[in-house]
Amino acid sequence: MILNLLLSFLVGLIGANGVPHFVKGIMGQPHDVPWQKPARPHTNVIWGTVNFAIAYSLCFFVKFDRPAGYLLLVGMFVTGFALGRHWEK
Repeated sequence: MILNLLLSFLVGLIGANGVPHFVKGIMGQPHDVPWQKPARPHTNVIWGTVNFAIAYSLCFFVKFDRPAGYLLLVGMFVTGFALGRHWEK
């Protein structure tokens, strides 16, 4: 049960992290990745896709019931809030 909830949270964290990388990349704008600041757009498309693939792969290990779904949303919110705070500086 605890592992299921943790994995749900991670799916939300990792999946939401892929969004800004993928969007910035397809818009042709540079954006930071963990190993390069700033990274070229095609690097961000790849990194965003890798984030989506990891989140999708984790979904195979999650039984999505109501608490797991809520934690997925909490993970997305935490990532979104943290990234918003980081990039507003």
